[in-house]
Amino acid sequence: MANSVEIEYSSNMEQVKTHINAMCVEKVTAASIHLQNQVKKNLTGSRSGKQYKIPHTSRKYTASKPGEAPAVRTGDLLNSIKYNVKRSQSEVLGAVGSDLKKAIWLETGTSHMEARPFLLKTFEKERRELKRMMGGQ
Repeated sequence: MANSVEIEYSSNMEQVKTHINAMCVEKVTAASIHLQNQVKKNLTGSRSGKQYKIPHTSRKYTASKPGEAPAVRTGDLLNSIKYNVKRSQSEVLGAVGSDLKKAIWLETGTSHMEARPFLLKTFEKERRELKRMMGGQ
């Protein structure tokens, strides 16, 4: 045929998938770091609970009252707040938290202590910003 046109189709679907996956990891990582920073920020500052003498010093320490984020005394809880991003074939998950046992005790309370929530409270406060960072409205 003298007047023919050849059409060639080349799919770039794999590159598109790779780009979307990288973008998802980037957004989840940024949101996780933001949440980690906000949790740490909420753990710092003054509290309004009881005052205690710090053992072996002349200094006093103001504890948090029930419902407030825990007060920082030693810094171990503050320093234990980490983020983690896990990626599978179908999803990207970001998590922020602590592996210290006392973190869950403070977050939810015990039979002898009322809760001093700091993780869920921070997440709720930052929900709109996290959604915006992920590309939502």
